[in-house]
Amino acid sequence: MTARRLSEILEARGIPGFILSPLVSRSRGHVSMAWEKFSTVVIGLGYARPQLHRVHHHHYLGMMNALRMLKKQRYKRIGFYCGSTINERMFRAWSASFLAHHPLAQPGVLLALRKTLSNKDFLQWLREAKPDVVIDGGHLVKDWLATLPPARRPEHVSLGWRADMPDVAGIDQQADVLGAAAVDLLVTQYQQNERGIPKSPRIVMTEGVWRPAKV
Repeated sequence: MTARRLSEILEARGIPGFILSPLVSRSRGHVSMAWEKFSTVVIGLGYARPQLHRVHHHHYLGMMNALRMLKKQRYKRIGFYCGSTINERMFRAWSASFLAHHPLAQPGVLLALRKTLSNKDFLQWLREAKPDVVIDGGHLVKDWLATLPPARRPEHVSLGWRADMPDVAGIDQQADVLGAAAVDLLVTQYQQNERGIPKSPRIVMTEGVWRPAKV
């Protein structure tokens, strides 16, 4: 369906506004809706056009808090293995925070941003970097770590903590809080009769919380 056709359908159904989901497979994108007819909020960052009001998780703070919790547990060789696309999508907030708050002045190979993630590459990186704990952007490395014997298996922390995987500690991005903030921003536009591409787009950030692993 074209953006023009979708705009016509939304207008015909009396829908005055909508929330756009974040970019997933890439860091850049462009959507050509009839913006002047709608109030709009985008969830997530990325180099999306046009620039609209946005709500996103405070990724920089999330990484900072994860590192702070690990440093409290006396970890120093903290590694970060992640896809470069997702890091680019958040304006490199994860990698910037990792370098700024890491317990080692020069993390070096402990920072691993990859265009393509694979089990083979991950295991090779583990042999070279020798991290005591691995931070990743989700739960991709969980199964890869499970293939290692316990004596060679580093701890695992996720920046995208999930309730259905409570054995992995990490940052709960609180999707419900994020969604509520997006709805609030959309309702505010609707009530103030704001339509179209804003002259001064707002960015609202929500904070995640640390969730310890449950054994």
